Amino acid sequence: MEKYLLGIVADGRGKEVCERLVNAELDKLAHMCMPVFVTDGYRPYRAALLERYSTRVYNTGRGRRGYHLEPYSDFNYGIVEKTRMGKKLEKVRRYVAYGDVPEHLLNTSAIERHNLTIRLFNSRIRRRTVTFGRSRKAVQASLDLFKGFYNLCLPHSSISLRKKDNGGKRIDVTPAMKLGLTDHVWSINEVMSFLYRQNIN
Repeated sequence: MEKYLLGIVADGRGKEVCERLVNAELDKLAHMCMPVFVTDGYRPYRAALLERYSTRVYNTGRGRRGYHLEPYSDFNYGIVEKTRMGKKLEKVRRYVAYGDVPEHLLNTSAIERHNLTIRLFNSRIRRRTVTFGRSRKAVQASLDLFKGFYNLCLPHSSISLRKKDNGGKRIDVTPAMKLGLTDHVWSINEVMSFLYRQNIN
């Protein structure tokens, strides 16, 4: 796993937010890249993903005219539904909605661990804090800054080269290095002074 954090949206839940997250963030992937998707049972996620990774098949012949969505053959999507009674977890249901998802990937632990890491590094979104964000724009800006720090500056032990595997020398590797986007661990100064130009293509 490359550990790369693709994007964070500072907003509530809802159909429009799901569509914005799915379409805006997945546009950053390579053209032929088709990841395996795993979400909780929130229905707008399923609708947004199916709308993006499907074709419209129009009904022909007699009966009611219209169309249905036919998912792409390589669209793999799994769902993990958790039922809670108050704060207690009662039941977990895992199933594949489309395609083929390996059983070991049918969990939401990766995104939950990401959420914990984000809260630890960004006090604006902790559950109980006096440093709460006063505007959504400010919170989003702080999350964008964290995303740059996480991907470029923060080495991860699971993808770094350990001493015993690298002739006694440890090499720190960040998610951006793992994907070949950079060749070194960035400093905060590099991130803050980097001249960014958004690719409009």
